[in-house]
Amino acid sequence: LPALACSGLELTSAEGDPYWFRTCDMDDTYNVFGENGSYIQPSYLVSYPAGQPIEFTTGAVTPAHTIIGMSFSDSLAMLDGINDTGLVGGLLFLNEGTQTATEDIPEDFETLAAMEGITWFLAQGKDVDEVVALANRTCMQALYVDGIPGSDLSATLHFTFVDSNGKSVILETGDPTQPGRFVITESIGVMTNSPTYDVQLENLKNYIGSAPELRSQDITSLTLKGQTIEGTPTGTDRTFPASNAAYDRFTRLAVTRALCDEGSAIPNAEMLSKGSGIFAGINVPNDNGKGTYYYDALTETGEVEGAAPCYTQYTVCYDIARRTLAIRPYDTLLWT
Repeated sequence: LPALACSGLELTSAEGDPYWFRTCDMDDTYNVFGENGSYIQPSYLVSYPAGQPIEFTTGAVTPAHTIIGMSFSDSLAMLDGINDTGLVGGLLFLNEGTQTATEDIPEDFETLAAMEGITWFLAQGKDVDEVVALANRTCMQALYVDGIPGSDLSATLHFTFVDSNGKSVILETGDPTQPGRFVITESIGVMTNSPTYDVQLENLKNYIGSAPELRSQDITSLTLKGQTIEGTPTGTDRTFPASNAAYDRFTRLAVTRALCDEGSAIPNAEMLSKGSGIFAGINVPNDNGKGTYYYDALTETGEVEGAAPCYTQYTVCYDIARRTLAIRPYDTLLWT
């Protein structure tokens, strides 16, 4: 799928309640709201009740949990959602994502159509531990999902899940030696797109060890969700990254999250306004199709690679403790 990119951020309030924010960044070929010549039908808030079978592409599942969230087109795919136990999930683009060949799927494994992953996991899991257990016996494939042109062409995506206890995890199929099998990583509370999460963490370490702003305050490491990320000096100063490339957004979010004490000074009553303010640094403006600062990477010779006219089409905040969400489309200042 082209230019399906996004960012995610976890914060924990002064009262200890977890929140998850995400942006959905796409170009207009897959405009979420079906506008500007989009290939897809308008997306919408959708719910699936517990106990009512869902006919997924790979077979029917009777949900153990009620789900609400944001669809992708008029389909069973969800971009993000929350279930009745407070488990939140989000789907983001990952260029390195792989799929399992049908003949290589073990007999005792489940098969998942990539674009249906959020709906599928939220219907069955009550928390991150159950998601991990299910992921460990699941293979992912790029299968056609009704309502999403091109969904059978690739499985280039990854998932994040956060539960009511604040536990969070990243699921990626980016290991080419185990195609379609999930690599499971404990989250540091931020997520963007490519490269894979382990490489993102190495990039973050390099920034922490080479940032003059952090060095001026004797900051040599950052602690995120209990994980201490030690800086690795590179010998070359690296100032706070400004581009919308996924690795720069990842670093910006991680550093900002740490310096804002992971949200712990913000009371619940102010989390939507102040939390979205912390998150606003990765919003991508619509530059009318130019895609100047939205790209995959810079090559070794300094050339832009994978430029795309993406922009932030909506921002959503999940209040996990109260099982609610607030969403703000790109064309309004109002939260619903």
